[in-house]
Amino acid sequence: GPHSSPMRSSRPCLGGGRPLLGLEAARSAAARNGGECLSTEYRDSRAPLRWRCAQGHEWQSSLNNVRNRGTWCVQCMWEARRLGIQTAMEIATAHGGLCISDHYRNSSTRLQWLCAEGHKWEATLSSIKDKGSWCPTCVAEGSRLTIEIARDAAQARGGLCLSSQYESSRARLHWRCAKGHEWHASLHSIRNHQSWCPHCAGNARLSIDIARRVAKARGGSCLSTHYLNARGHLRWRCAEGHEWSASMTGVKSSGTWCPFCSGRKRETVIRGILEAIFAGHAFPTSRPDFLRTGPRSRLELDGYCAPLRLAFEYNGEQHYREGHYFHTRGDGSFSAQVKRDRRKLALCAVAGIRLLVIPYAVKDVWGFVRLGLLQWFPVSTVFGISLAA
Repeated sequence: GPHSSPMRSSRPCLGGGRPLLGLEAARSAAARNGGECLSTEYRDSRAPLRWRCAQGHEWQSSLNNVRNRGTWCVQCMWEARRLGIQTAMEIATAHGGLCISDHYRNSSTRLQWLCAEGHKWEATLSSIKDKGSWCPTCVAEGSRLTIEIARDAAQARGGLCLSSQYESSRARLHWRCAKGHEWHASLHSIRNHQSWCPHCAGNARLSIDIARRVAKARGGSCLSTHYLNARGHLRWRCAEGHEWSASMTGVKSSGTWCPFCSGRKRETVIRGILEAIFAGHAFPTSRPDFLRTGPRSRLELDGYCAPLRLAFEYNGEQHYREGHYFHTRGDGSFSAQVKRDRRKLALCAVAGIRLLVIPYAVKDVWGFVRLGLLQWFPVSTVFGISLAA
């Protein structure tokens, strides 16, 4: 009767031994995604089927997930997101800045960016990559702030701007007040924060003696003999013997201390993540032969696992910012730092070593490391799960 006809049944199949309608629907859904359905049997829309994407990745998922929820290859999705965030970081580095977002979904995702002047803003990758846009604050400030404006600002306060060149709104200029006090400050702070002579304002209260007491309380010492103002850089030494330059404000008020010891803590965290993902493998600091730059010199990797041919580098601020404390301690200029980084990448590539670089601005280190590893290792290894299960 009409109610028993297979065509009118709620089951999506054809009679006479012909292929299941559900299986045909699965193959059509796979074809629309550029892949194929490998299963030969179909039970219902919620039962797992075997799929293969255009890149050859295989996994199991239901027809309902693929056709109605729009899901497809998870490994391709992760790789696309990794490539997106990697592209964003490369473009930002070319501009002398950083992409400080950890996650990328698609070209319309708004990412967070940081320019060389310290301005933060949000923009899509496509607007930066395809339209060539960059920091909107720098564009606005660069069109109006000049050395003439700096001199006008000083004259209005009865003083002088002693600098002859203007680089940016946050670059430090040399000033003199009506009483003859001299100091360095950015035009941005003079114009936007209405600051002027720190000596006249009483900011010089924080003397070199206080700096020495602060350093002693942290087991170190302040090596400077003169104190200009709270934002002027002083020379410090920690208990481990590391030396660097930082302002009194940074050390006393912001609670920062040795950046080298801090960087080592982050390296330890990253090493722990990698050793958790690759159980049984160690990532010690290493100076391998393939990083030889001379008869007695080799570059160093923060962590290197020879059996996996995998290494990692934690890049502090000195890798991205010119004029950082690192470049005042005898390790050379910012350009020399960039050349060392590029040479290290090139030597690793020649040796077939996979080098994972983690910038200091990354907040979600676990997520960033996993995304980076997906360019070389399967999802099942990185996440400890089997997608085909």
